[in-house]
Amino acid sequence: MSLKIAVIGCGNISPLYLGASQYFDNLNFVAVADLDMDLAQKRAKEFNIDKVLTVDELLAEDEIDIVLNLTVPKAHARVSKDILLAGKHVYSEKPITTDIKEAKELLELAQKTGKRLAVAPSTFLGATVQTARKAIDDGLIGRPIAANCFMLHHGMESWHPNPEFFYQDGAGPMLDMGPYYLAALVTLFGPVSRVNASAVKGFEQRQVELGERAGKSFTVTTPTHINANLEFSSGVLANFNTSFDVWHSELAKFEVYGTEGTLSLEAPNSFDGKVKIKKAKDLDWQELDFVTKAQALKQAWGIALADFVNAIEQNYQHRASAEMGLHLYEIMQASLDSAEQARYINLESSCKRPELLL
Repeated sequence: MSLKIAVIGCGNISPLYLGASQYFDNLNFVAVADLDMDLAQKRAKEFNIDKVLTVDELLAEDEIDIVLNLTVPKAHARVSKDILLAGKHVYSEKPITTDIKEAKELLELAQKTGKRLAVAPSTFLGATVQTARKAIDDGLIGRPIAANCFMLHHGMESWHPNPEFFYQDGAGPMLDMGPYYLAALVTLFGPVSRVNASAVKGFEQRQVELGERAGKSFTVTTPTHINANLEFSSGVLANFNTSFDVWHSELAKFEVYGTEGTLSLEAPNSFDGKVKIKKAKDLDWQELDFVTKAQALKQAWGIALADFVNAIEQNYQHRASAEMGLHLYEIMQASLDSAEQARYINLESSCKRPELLL
């Protein structure tokens, strides 16, 4: 039997993880916990999980090997620390923490305890990014020069009944959606060395649109439109625009420009978006065959967690590494700091490009 996994945090994202067990044989969920015990009971019943525990009970449970940390971002550091101190491996939702010092301390604690720490997202292991990565590695567009990435929409009110936290410090479009795009960029080009950005808050007030609280206004406290210019150690330049202020756009989501052609990717926060190529002398775009099985979101969401379990059991480096999670967070925070301070920021962290998953 595979390693036993428990979940802390049974909110909106938890069904995607818990449901992934029907697609990945090594995802063996045995317990759930949440501050809201009624919600934990609901998830346990929904996914046939035997144990509903308090957080303290879960951490004390000897049979649990891995804990999936699905708490709110501001709790990630504290909960991940408690999990490591309890002698268990951690897979955390993104971001790794909301403070760079805490993130570094978590990596040190994981090393000290001999337990592994992994950080979402998992989308960079989907067919879209993996196909683009192999195309670049195979030299199909020559040497990569630059990339343009656009994550532009009008926020979370249309689908989330409690959207306020998306617009507070520690969230916003960069920290919420940035990990998907930045994980793709780092997978393709390696670590970022320097950042320069500008930012603006498009709306001071926004409104809840769903549920019993519909119509209630709330204050926005973080930038909601950020333009970040990223310089990679490999020499590639990337422009990353992320926004919760845009009603409509026809811009390409993600393009990579090389010395011998261009790659065009559908949104990298999906697992099965098309990848097209147009070489220097081509007249038309050509769609590339996926190098790995294309899966819809519900089927693929657990792919990085499944790789994490395999890596522990087979003793190889898991792909959604804590080092990459730390690096992604520093890129995002440096972008916000650069915008506020109107200066370039050199990054301290780095990471290896994760291995292809074919």
